[in-house]
Amino acid sequence: MIKRIFLLVGILVLFIGSASVVRSAEMLEKFKVKGGGKLWLRIPDTCKFSTEKDGGIVHVEISPKEGNDFNLMISYFKPPTDVTGLLLSEEFIKGNTISGGKRLLPDSVEKELRVFRIDGTKGFGFFYFLTDAKEELPPDENRYLCQGEMVVDKILLTVTLFTHRPEKELLDMTFHILKTAKYD
Repeated sequence: MIKRIFLLVGILVLFIGSASVVRSAEMLEKFKVKGGGKLWLRIPDTCKFSTEKDGGIVHVEISPKEGNDFNLMISYFKPPTDVTGLLLSEEFIKGNTISGGKRLLPDSVEKELRVFRIDGTKGFGFFYFLTDAKEELPPDENRYLCQGEMVVDKILLTVTLFTHRPEKELLDMTFHILKTAKYD
């Protein structure tokens, strides 16, 4: 009898665990870094992505396979070794993020810029969230913006999320991709 209970509990745990894996399936994608190494991003399997190179900078664009609810753009590069310490410092990343947000603040609903930090398994970043103040937007423009910079080991990422809907799940997805990013 006790063996049957343990067996049923074990099956239930496996079922619940496999259901959460199916619900949050993702692709582990690698992207070459100029100067050596690879950037690894976990992209949800409900999304598609494309890449474009611009000199030493690589741009990864992630969007839904169906619809146009959001557009996530991640650009990355490996800074030259003589400026790596400066460009990847917490002070520089936060300052650069604040500077970028302040330029957009006059056209936003928000009256003050709130910058928040996220920590990943291999780095940190600073981000802000703004709402476009225009009453009418063309159909191809997004009202909401989340933007910032993140360090992943020796790589600098600039991140922009445009969306029609500021739902928590989109921010969670974006930050999951960033928090689990790795460089080797």
